[in-house]
Formats: sequence, C-alpha cells, structure tokens
Amino acid sequence: MSTDSPAHECVIPFVLDQSTSQAEQPLIYRPWGTRTIKLRVTAATDMPRLWVRPWGVLPEEAALGICKAHADDQRAFHITWGGGHEDGLCVKTRDVLSAFETCSPFPANDVSYLHLNLTHAGEVVFPTAAVTLRAFECAEVSGRIVEQDRARLCLSLQPPPNLPPVEEIIQVAPGALANTWTASPGRFLPVYDSRWWPSPEVTYRPGEPPPLRMRIENGALLVQWGDPERTVAIIQDSTKPSVLLLAETMAFELFAFDPWSVALRVWFFWVDKYVGRGAFVGRHEVPDVERFDMIIRRSDGRVLLAGTDLHWREVWARVLPTKILRATLGIPRDTAIQLAREKWGDVWNRIWARPAHSVEDTDIPDGPSNPVDPYIRRLAEREATVTVKATGTEAHIPMLHNVEQRRPAVMTSSDVRLG
Repeated sequence: MSTDSPAHECVIPFVLDQSTSQAEQPLIYRPWGTRTIKLRVTAATDMPRLWVRPWGVLPEEAALGICKAHADDQRAFHITWGGGHEDGLCVKTRDVLSAFETCSPFPANDVSYLHLNLTHAGEVVFPTAAVTLRAFECAEVSGRIVEQDRARLCLSLQPPPNLPPVEEIIQVAPGALANTWTASPGRFLPVYDSRWWPSPEVTYRPGEPPPLRMRIENGALLVQWGDPERTVAIIQDSTKPSVLLLAETMAFELFAFDPWSVALRVWFFWVDKYVGRGAFVGRHEVPDVERFDMIIRRSDGRVLLAGTDLHWREVWARVLPTKILRATLGIPRDTAIQLAREKWGDVWNRIWARPAHSVEDTDIPDGPSNPVDPYIRRLAEREATVTVKATGTEAHIPMLHNVEQRRPAVMTSSDVRLG
C-alpha cells in the first residue's frame, strides 16, 4: 500500500525507472470474486508511451483473440482490464472527444492510477499465487513492432487470513434451471468492497442467504426476490451479440453492505476481440468491463440505490420509490461521440431526468472522492430503515433508469484515474 493513500484503501506503488528495484507487493484476493488491482504509477524521468499488462498471457488464448491474462502459476486467477486497449492499460492517456482514449508519453514526476480486475475461479482456495506486471513500450526493431520491458512488478496473492470455512460462505451459484442463479446456503457474506477504492483487507460478516434469484428471460436479466419471485430489477443489453447470450461473460457477487441491506454486483466482461463481426465496424469495444451495484433492502428485497460507471466516474442514484430499477447496456459508437460532444455533465442530467439548474450542492468534494463513503452508506441506512409506501463499434455504456440524483456532486465520484 502506498504511504500517501488513505489507510482504508489498497494502492500498490509501481515505479517505472529501470534503476529502481521493486519489492514484491502482497495482495489479498477474494475467493470466487473479483477485486481491483489499483496501481499508483510514477517515474522520476520522462518515459515514452507505455502499457501495463500481466506477464501470464496464454499464447493459445492470444491466438484466438482473447484479451486477458492469468497468474504466473495458476490459471484459476484471471486478470482483465478495460478501455478497449488490447495491448494493455496505457500508463498515460489523453482523452479524445471526452469519451475515448489514446496513449501518451509519461512525463517525469507525473502520477497515474491504473486499475485491473483480479478474478478467482474454480473450487480451490490457493494459499499463494504470483502475478507479474510488465510496463513496456512498443518499439520498431528490424521493421517489426516488438514489446520492450521498462519495469516489472510482482504481486503475491494471498487468501483472506480469517477466511470462514469455505462451505459456509454464501455465493451466487448456478440454479437448477439453465440461465438461472441463486444465493447458495451459508452463514457468511464478504463485506462490501469498492471497485475503484479497494479495501486492504477482505473480511466477512455473519448473515443469512437472501432469497435472491437471477434469470434470463426474453433477452433480459431479471433480479428477483422472495417466494414466489418478485422482479426488483431488470438489466437489458442492446449490443449485438448481447452479452446476456454469452454466459461466461457475466459474473455475480453478493456482499453484506450494512445491517439492513445486502449489495448485489453484476459484472460484464468483454475479452474476445472477435465478438461482433471482427472488423472495426460492427465489433465490440474489447477488452472492456462494466458492472452494476445494487443496494437491496433485506426486509423486502427493494432496490434502494444503484451504482455504475460512465467514462471513469462512479455514479450512484436513488431508485424512485414507486419504480423498480431498470439498467441498460450498449449504445452505438456514433451515439457515444454525440453524447461526448454535448459534454458528460449534460448527459448525467438527462439520465437522471433532473435539470442542472435545479440542483444546489454547496459541499462539492475537493480532490478525489468516493461517493460510497460516507454519503451512500448514510443514504442506504436511511432508506432501509424507513418504510416506503408503495452501426459502429458497440460501446458498452451502462445507464440507470427509474432513478434520481438529488445531490450529483456527492453521488458521482471524481475521475478514478486521478486517485
């Protein structure tokens, strides 16, 4: 963890200067879950355009156009990233049209924050594993482009030190019917872990399995609660082919959020660069990752709040009391460009259906801000304890509907690339 990061946040330093030796960095993984590897990248000298990617890329997957990596010594750990950069994460980016990125040189004494996704799969909880990260440039040698390393960093993956018995951990598991998922039996849930501001620890809290069921019906993912099932949220995907038709691209995580609510996270991963027609027009933005977080009240299954991301900002909104949450994925590239030209601030106001001039917020955060702590936690507690009455490249831009943002400044994060 870096010395200048908050004590509750896990940030791993990665120094690019060749003369600097890198100490192995420990990282706790969450069994059967996805955690963020958050890197703070620095250099004392000017650097060219650089990319960061794990060493463990399998040649057979790369040959098939699969953009992901594994731990050095265990295929049960998958490392993915977003932004549509097939070579890896750009150490320094420059925004184009406020929505798309291009790689840029990294000047001396600059700072970049990079985020990769570490997913554990399979049944075995490994006592240790290693992930080697490479920072490299793409140089022309003898008429061809080759990758030349500038720095490496080794991460030592470890399971949580106080892990409950694995059979007592509640997970989201496939149901008896095809394309269904339910909460497994158990007595412990992992405590909620932010995507962009990961905790240094992975901890668990006692709890009962919630009566959750997810199923795909008529091209949509339904989140249901209780017996008989009641739909509390719907996720629809307008990209072609739909991610909902590719079961291996979806993942679910269930968390203990607070004494009154649980959190459901739905992940979507795009790692196959030949999804779509395989050419620039008609293909998907790959690699890419999107997710929706839902804060669900334990007493009745109502989705109180929902969070997602839009161009490196995490946004949260309150679900309207008389509505169920509706979320969508996917808009064409030309629409994304149009939205970018009109500025993302205006886009936010259209999403939440609240005009910009009607919002008054006097305590706009100064510097990097995480909306979950403390504002969303306070709002979730209040909502849970009060009874409520009644053709271009496919962009995977997530949207929330039937929601409102009463205080956009504190319900929307700062740019996560800045810390």
